[in-house]
Amino acid sequence: TVIPWEVYLHFGDTEILRRQYDSMRGWVDWIRREDLRTGDRHLWIGGYHFGDWLALDGPVQGGVYGGTDPDFIASAYYAHSARLTAKAAAALGRTDDAAAYGALADAVRDAVRREYFTPEGRLAVDTQTAHALALYTGLVPPGAEQRAADRLAEKIRANGRHLDTGFVGTPYLCRMLSAHGHHELACDLLFNMDYPSWLYEVRMGATTIWERWNSVLPDGRISSTGMNSLNHYAYGSVAEWIYRHLAGIQPDEEGPGFARVRLAPLPDYRFGSLDAMLKTPFGRLRSGWRFEDGRLRMAFEVPVGSV
Repeated sequence: TVIPWEVYLHFGDTEILRRQYDSMRGWVDWIRREDLRTGDRHLWIGGYHFGDWLALDGPVQGGVYGGTDPDFIASAYYAHSARLTAKAAAALGRTDDAAAYGALADAVRDAVRREYFTPEGRLAVDTQTAHALALYTGLVPPGAEQRAADRLAEKIRANGRHLDTGFVGTPYLCRMLSAHGHHELACDLLFNMDYPSWLYEVRMGATTIWERWNSVLPDGRISSTGMNSLNHYAYGSVAEWIYRHLAGIQPDEEGPGFARVRLAPLPDYRFGSLDAMLKTPFGRLRSGWRFEDGRLRMAFEVPVGSV
């Protein structure tokens, strides 16, 4: 379990947060030096990147590199990393650092918008992953967010209501769909039974998440593509969407840990029922719902100390 740094701060363990912050700052500073070395454009251009690893939209069938521009992905994470570092600095009371990294995040965001978006807000990198990542990291120009989300949904529907994302795009795909009015489509992705999907793996007997969407072929053979770990972390990220959107457990980012939480489930009748429990620093937090006798019934449990 990854413990948010806000929890350490809330419970007084600031030394752990300081060490984390030093690592964050060192990483962003290294990217900044790469940026300066390649022209000071506030973009992360060039160099080797894994990109949207093992995505299905790459130029080579069965290859490892997805179809999303790796410079766009790198620049998006440049902005995102600087933004997170600014937030960590503010939490530690390092106001000068917070201002500096916040300004850097703004500069990178603006540079990405100039480089990759039209004046009307259309994203030039036209992949599922690019749209999901741009929405998640706040790179979409103001007022164009719904356009980006609608384009993401359009691309999924054009792909037979299937995803083609890899390690980068998958964690944000369902979350951005649900957050922008396409929750039913997000649920469709989860309920798909054929390749590529999560339940394809279940149908093939999986009890863990695979490295590739097709690490095991329909005839039961291991894929010949190589790198077929049958217990891998990346695509299990869909669980966060289940907790955040289906169960509706939304921690308030302005508070430490789960001191403040918003409960806003988005039920889908195909589930019938859902019961999610999360152990927070304050105790057990629970959100559940079920369809019964034509009615939707919800039940919540909030620990003492959370509001």
